[in-house]
Amino acid sequence: MTGTIPTRIVDDPSVREIVATTAVTGSLFEGALFVTLAARRALPETAGGPPTQAPHAHVTGRLVLTPTAAVELVNMLGSLLATMPGVGIRPADSAADH
Repeated sequence: MTGTIPTRIVDDPSVREIVATTAVTGSLFEGALFVTLAARRALPETAGGPPTQAPHAHVTGRLVLTPTAAVELVNMLGSLLATMPGVGIRPADSAADH
């Protein structure tokens, strides 16, 4: 048998969840992929009033991924998105055309 030992996943409930509505930057450095995530928020200047300014993107988290982890994440997200009606993956350059 040449199989690998499966990785045991320990899900610590105290780990903070990150909410992101946008991925604001991505870069490569020394073989790692760095992704900065943010949530867009339109905050009113006074309580109860409508926002008067454009939304701001507040950084909520940063991912640093190995190439292997990045491929696993892309594959996982692709599988998840395929189950959502009306959601598809477009290359980044074609997203600006729509």
